[in-house]
Amino acid sequence: MSDTKTAIITGASSGIGAVYAQRLAAQGYDLLLVARRADRLADLGARLEAEFGISVQRWIGDLADPADLARLERRLEEEPVAMLVNNAGAGGLGPTATTGADAQEALIRLNVIALTRLSIAALAGFRKAGTGTLVNIASVIAFGPSAGGASCRGRSGPSSSRRRGSAIPSSPTLPTFPPKSLSMPRSAGWNRARK
Repeated sequence: MSDTKTAIITGASSGIGAVYAQRLAAQGYDLLLVARRADRLADLGARLEAEFGISVQRWIGDLADPADLARLERRLEEEPVAMLVNNAGAGGLGPTATTGADAQEALIRLNVIALTRLSIAALAGFRKAGTGTLVNIASVIAFGPSAGGASCRGRSGPSSSRRRGSAIPSSPTLPTFPPKSLSMPRSAGWNRARK
């Protein structure tokens, strides 16, 4: 796998991550797909390899687990890639007061800590290589008032480094509508019918 044209995509097994994988494969990027669901990664990787003739590595792990996160951080630092798409994230646990501290901590580990640590590791690799692109998929839950959204507020992670004199572009990206699988409170207006 040539890392000069390799993209790592977290949360790649479905949704926005799978779409990024499809589009980057169509542009000729080799991929390292990261997710917890081995079966979905296997299917997606096989389809992209067959359709686009690219190389796909599958990395199975839970980014809320410190050991799995550290393993991917090392990969980013030691083997710089062309792009990191930080898409892994979760939401919709329910009211913060009733979900429990452990569930909230796991959400923070994934939505804030993993995103931040992977961004920093990728930027170190980009500096080493002299190039690279960071895409952080933000969470729309940060904009709606919600008793269940307290752990998702920091989801966008490190933002544009280009403004601070770096030649490495970064892009916080915000989906226009949350996926149907994401539970959103009526008070935030997310349950309105799409036109």
